[in-house]
Amino acid sequence: CPKCESIDKANRQQDKHLFTCQNCGYQSNDDRVAAINIKELGHRYLSSEKKPRFEKVVPIQNY
Repeated sequence: CPKCESIDKANRQQDKHLFTCQNCGYQSNDDRVAAINIKELGHRYLSSEKKPRFEKVVPIQNY
């Protein structure tokens, strides 16, 4: 979640392209949330503030 940084797969409803944070209630389009999160990771990396976490990405086979 770009607002509270909670990570939970239940936050995303892929069929509706909707992100709803189970922790704080933040709601937006899931692609927009992904873009915000990528922007924030880049900002943290370049500013040497809080180092971002990078996790292994597994490709979706039937996408």
